[in-house]
Amino acid sequence: MFSFMNKREKLNERGIAKLLYNDVSVDSWDRANLTKYNLDFSTESLLYIDEYVENLQTNSNKELLAKHGSNLAHRIGAYLGEVMKLHIPKDFHWYELNTIRKYSSKLDQYNLDPTTVHLYSKKTDAIILPTFEATEFLMGNSTYSKLSLYAKEKIRIHT
Repeated sequence: MFSFMNKREKLNERGIAKLLYNDVSVDSWDRANLTKYNLDFSTESLLYIDEYVENLQTNSNKELLAKHGSNLAHRIGAYLGEVMKLHIPKDFHWYELNTIRKYSSKLDQYNLDPTTVHLYSKKTDAIILPTFEATEFLMGNSTYSKLSLYAKEKIRIHT
């Protein structure tokens, strides 16, 4: 039924998520906290993401967000998604938006960049949008007060 979802169409975003600790800025907080040890893909590690995003949203980082917001949102969203994948006992995998749209109408309500990637479960036709939510959050448009709350809610819903 879902022959389009073969191995070569599935994407691997874990490498993008790992950039949060492999490609760290010179900021002292970032160096001390964005480490492989702290960012272990546990739900507890999401607290470091919350604090990181809080630091990014300060006035001193407005220029950084304006210049690199899309890249930062992709990294943060990839990390959130990888945490969710690890804690949801279903077959969620990363797919490009256009691949998902061919087979599911659930994204019709969103105006998403066609180059973005999202988590999709072919068995349940369920979609999770962590990169979208990270972007919305960084832009101040999220309905969540913290990204950890978003991730934990999605884990709860899909478990």
